[in-house]
Parts: sequence; C-alpha cells; structure tokens
Amino acid sequence: MLVKLTCNRLYGLMIVLLLVCCSNEKIEAITVFKMDNFTEIVEDSSVIITATNEIEIIQKAFIQAVKQPGVVDMADPQYKLEWNEESYFLWINESSGTIMNTTETHTNYSLSERSAHEVYQLIENSGI
Repeated sequence: MLVKLTCNRLYGLMIVLLLVCCSNEKIEAITVFKMDNFTEIVEDSSVIITATNEIEIIQKAFIQAVKQPGVVDMADPQYKLEWNEESYFLWINESSGTIMNTTETHTNYSLSERSAHEVYQLIENSGI
C-alpha cells in the first residue's frame, strides 16, 4: 500500500512537472504594437523582436514585475506585446513601466526602474 501510494504521488508529480514544462514554451518572437486605446492598434505600427538578447530583456522584466494592490483604473496603453499565446499592455517611460495581461485587466504589475529603462530603450530603438 505504501509503495502504491508513493508511486501514485510520483506519477502525479511527474504530470504536474510535464504540464509546467510544456506551458513554458520558448519565445521565438515578440510583436510590439503601438496602441491608440485598449482596443485599437495604430495602423502599420507593429515591430517584431526576434533577437534573443532583446527577448530575454523583456522576459526578465515581465517575470520580475511586482503585482500592484488596489483597483486598476489605467489610461489607454501605449503598447501591446504579443508572443506565443500571451498578450500584455505596456505603459512605459525611461524610469518606470507598468504591464497588464490583456485577459486579466483588473491587475497590473510594475517593472523595476532598471527593467523599465532597458525595455524603454529597446522599444525606442526598435523604430516603432
């Protein structure tokens, strides 16, 4: 019985690990759109980021973003970023940045000052 229970737990753990690993797909490209408002993209404003180091800058910034407490009432976003099945709104300047998952608009996250600066420079240099 103990062996069976241990095997069942191990099997369950393996399934969880498999699901987690499969959901972390490699990001090959990030598309950045300039936004008019929450629903309208500025025409001909997309830029596709494919450089690994640039993708890693964005990925690191988003992973390290800190969830903000309280009710969210945001101005129209400046940008929308899309990759794989993910999509985020972005408000950014040289020293601060905020992101919001487009499917979770009641929560926003703040980028660190360093991350905001790096992402801002990347977007500014992209020509969007």
